[in-house]
Amino acid sequence: MDTPIDVYSAKWIDFVDITHKTKTKKFLVINRESKSRIGEVKWYGPFRQYSYFPSPNTVYERQCLLDITRFIQNLMNDRKKNKEMKVSISSR
Repeated sequence: MDTPIDVYSAKWIDFVDITHKTKTKKFLVINRESKSRIGEVKWYGPFRQYSYFPSPNTVYERQCLLDITRFIQNLMNDRKKNKEMKVSISSR
């Protein structure tokens, strides 16, 4: 049985969850019209946050940049909530 793939859609791009048994999530960023890969969102240790890694020779308009920023902010908010939940559960 195939595992369902999580896809999060914005106006012009899709974020495809490609996480495989890792502590942090990883997403391909796909142009919805051309179906081409334009980058990845993944954890970047030196910044201690999710970051965007664009594919070479890609150009972005402001809506795509806003969607990528919002997506990363949501990932960081979810991570913070999960950390807080783990702390409150372990302190019982």
